[in-house]
Amino acid sequence: MTPDPKPAPRIRNPVALARARLLWDECAACGAPPANGHHVLPKGSPWFGDDVEANIVMVCGTGTFRCHGALHGNPYVAHSGQRWTQNEVRAAVGAFILAHRDDTVEYVLTKLGWTAGRQYLRTHYFALLPDDYANPA
Repeated sequence: MTPDPKPAPRIRNPVALARARLLWDECAACGAPPANGHHVLPKGSPWFGDDVEANIVMVCGTGTFRCHGALHGNPYVAHSGQRWTQNEVRAAVGAFILAHRDDTVEYVLTKLGWTAGRQYLRTHYFALLPDDYANPA
């Protein structure tokens, strides 16, 4: 018998975004007032990220413009007139996560596993965890 390839059901917490808004009053990338929450691990395949505060960082814009748009690959010109690339915004969010969001790091490492989680943070947010970072397992 072949095992079912479907992942465990995602956690859907409808108040997670509201709680994240209360905790963070500036964009994780540029410091502007945030407008939206960005899922660090996307909700869809293959990551199946959850709707929990640890998986949400507050960013300005929506999924189509400003920092949130840039995270999703859309062209972006900052409110200061400076043009940011997707990689620059991702690196800024990665630096924010490393500096302020241990809960997000722990979430990614727990959800994906120690090795895959470190690789995901490095690849998607240019966030290099120190070698001595505690393994949550």
